[in-house]
Amino acid sequence: MGLVRDVVNDLAPDKLSQASAHNPPWIPPATAIPMSVCLGIVIREEWEHHEFATRDLAVLEKQV
Repeated sequence: MGLVRDVVNDLAPDKLSQASAHNPPWIPPATAIPMSVCLGIVIREEWEHHEFATRDLAVLEKQV
Protein backbone atom coordinates (compact mmCIF):
# COMPACT_ATOMS: atom_id res chain seq x y z
CA MET A 1 0.00 0.00 0.00
CA GLY A 2 2.90 2.35 0.67
CA LEU A 3 4.13 1.99 -2.90
CA VAL A 4 0.63 2.61 -4.28
CA ARG A 5 0.26 5.64 -2.01
CA ASP A 6 3.58 7.06 -3.25
CA VAL A 7 2.59 6.56 -6.88
CA VAL A 8 -0.84 8.14 -6.38
CA ASN A 9 0.64 11.11 -4.53
CA ASP A 10 2.99 11.70 -7.47
CA LEU A 11 0.26 11.56 -10.11
CA ALA A 12 -0.91 14.72 -11.77
CA PRO A 13 -3.67 14.91 -14.41
CA ASP A 14 -1.10 15.04 -17.22
CA LYS A 15 0.59 11.88 -15.91
CA LEU A 16 -2.71 9.99 -15.77
CA SER A 17 -3.10 10.37 -19.52
CA GLN A 18 0.46 9.22 -20.28
CA ALA A 19 1.04 5.68 -21.50
CA SER A 20 2.40 3.13 -19.07
CA ALA A 21 6.06 2.27 -19.53
CA HIS A 22 5.35 -1.47 -19.27
CA ASN A 23 2.39 -3.50 -20.46
CA PRO A 24 1.30 -6.82 -19.03
CA PRO A 25 2.56 -9.78 -21.08
CA TRP A 26 -0.84 -10.36 -22.73
CA ILE A 27 -1.02 -6.81 -24.16
CA PRO A 28 1.26 -6.04 -27.11
CA PRO A 29 4.02 -3.53 -26.25
CA ALA A 30 2.88 -1.20 -29.04
CA THR A 31 -0.55 -0.79 -27.38
CA ALA A 32 -0.67 2.38 -25.28
CA ILE A 33 -2.30 1.83 -21.88
CA PRO A 34 -2.99 5.10 -20.02
CA MET A 35 -1.80 5.30 -16.42
CA SER A 36 -5.39 6.06 -15.38
CA VAL A 37 -6.41 2.59 -16.59
CA CYS A 38 -3.50 0.98 -14.73
CA LEU A 39 -4.41 2.84 -11.55
CA GLY A 40 -8.03 1.74 -11.89
CA ILE A 41 -6.93 -1.89 -12.20
CA VAL A 42 -4.78 -1.69 -9.08
CA ILE A 43 -7.58 -0.06 -7.08
CA ARG A 44 -10.13 -2.62 -8.27
CA GLU A 45 -7.80 -5.52 -7.43
CA GLU A 46 -7.15 -4.14 -3.94
CA TRP A 47 -10.89 -3.71 -3.39
CA GLU A 48 -11.61 -7.28 -4.54
CA HIS A 49 -8.92 -8.64 -2.20
CA HIS A 50 -10.40 -6.63 0.66
CA GLU A 51 -13.92 -7.90 -0.08
CA PHE A 52 -12.69 -11.50 -0.18
CA ALA A 53 -10.73 -11.14 3.05
CA THR A 54 -13.58 -9.53 4.99
CA ARG A 55 -16.68 -11.19 3.51
CA ASP A 56 -16.93 -13.98 6.08
CA LEU A 57 -15.64 -12.15 9.15
CA ALA A 58 -19.09 -11.73 10.71
CA VAL A 59 -19.84 -15.44 10.32
CA LEU A 60 -16.42 -16.47 11.62
CA GLU A 61 -16.66 -14.14 14.61
CA LYS A 62 -19.99 -15.75 15.62
CA GLN A 63 -18.33 -19.18 15.62
CA VAL A 64 -15.62 -18.18 18.10
